[in-house]
Amino acid sequence: MKATTKFSTLHEATNQLLYSSLSKALASASNSKQLHKIHSIVITLGLEKSAFFSGTLINKYARFKDPTSSLSVFHKVSPTANVYLWNSIIRALNYNELFSKAIRFYTQMRKMDVLPDKYTFPSVANSCAALVDIKMGKVVHENVLEMGLAV
Repeated sequence: MKATTKFSTLHEATNQLLYSSLSKALASASNSKQLHKIHSIVITLGLEKSAFFSGTLINKYARFKDPTSSLSVFHKVSPTANVYLWNSIIRALNYNELFSKAIRFYTQMRKMDVLPDKYTFPSVANSCAALVDIKMGKVVHENVLEMGLAV
């Protein structure tokens, strides 16, 4: 086996171990302070642009009622065409009862030609309902129908 092949295999194994350890650390963070420490490691390792880590950080900050940090993570990877990240920030804002902001992000997402998926609409519909925004609710419903996601 060539030295470059051995190095490549070792590098891949190291990355898998690192990603697994970071994923477990993110999942087990029990408060915002711990999460900020893990987030700094993600940044130090140059993984802040990773959709997986960014989405996980956005969601976890939201659970700790820290939408400012969720927004900060999103803005560092934005603009992005990754629907998972858009869904993460919309859900985070919705979870923190920032319904108007969640709808603005949905509108911005659409303007950037990012196609919503079946995970986008429940959060946006919930925001519309919370705001009793019938007009936007109809727009969202039309989007669901246009995309063939109606049940």
